[in-house]
Amino acid sequence: MSTIDKLFPSQDALKTLLDDRRDDIATLNEHLARNGQPELDFTTPPRPVEHPTPWAMDQYLLRLVFGLNDELIALRARVATLEASHKAKEK
Repeated sequence: MSTIDKLFPSQDALKTLLDDRRDDIATLNEHLARNGQPELDFTTPPRPVEHPTPWAMDQYLLRLVFGLNDELIALRARVATLEASHKAKEK
């Protein structure tokens, strides 16, 4: 089990939670039904969690860093333009 998987509840913990909150879920479903909304359905267990590989995660993070860098450069240029415009108006 990976480190991140340890942060998620187990199937047994989810089943226990559903059993403990069965009355709350039924009440909520009644409210949803009265308002024309679909009921919450917990009959199908959640699908197994799929995490990105370390390689894929590195790629996502690099794209994020480069994207943020491009945004920072654009914002700095915008600030410089606004400062120059402000100084020109002061004269």
